[in-house]
Amino acid sequence: MATFVDHKLKLTYDDLRKIPEDDPFRHEVLDGVHVASPSPVYRHQTISRRIQFQLYEQIELTGLGEVVDAPMDIELGAHDIVEPDVFVILKDNARIVTESHVRGAPDLIIEILSPSTSDRDLGIKKERYELFGVSEYWVVDPDAGTVAVFTMDEGSLVYGLPEVHSEELTFSARGVTATVDLTKVW
Repeated sequence: MATFVDHKLKLTYDDLRKIPEDDPFRHEVLDGVHVASPSPVYRHQTISRRIQFQLYEQIELTGLGEVVDAPMDIELGAHDIVEPDVFVILKDNARIVTESHVRGAPDLIIEILSPSTSDRDLGIKKERYELFGVSEYWVVDPDAGTVAVFTMDEGSLVYGLPEVHSEELTFSARGVTATVDLTKVW
């Protein structure tokens, strides 16, 4: 149920679940505010699938964790529910998975930029991911053919400057390593 925080009405996961399932938009709640985005375009989904497939082969098929694509809700906090393009939850972090959604920070979140979401992906969503302890965040830029990788150093609560990759990148967390060949993505 929506609550008042700092004299503002902020939505929750329960409020988000009341949106009809036949609504064609993707819905999220960022700092208590409802945002909606149109369905992704074909190229976006192709890039998402190719990244997911490479991670799936190395993480999920080897029993090290799960690789999930949208749509799936992640409740980062009471007033922050996101639906990233792809995310990874490693085996040691599996406790955050519930029957209906994820409650807590995945080990990796991947967002693919599009005209309708790029400001949000690089702005408030990055801020919320950082605030709630998502240790690694990839921002895929299809037009530039690059991935900006934001990571928190161990013990840090903020992202450092991003590393930008165009050919290959490696995800490493909780003793698990997976490499994505970006030449097979574009």
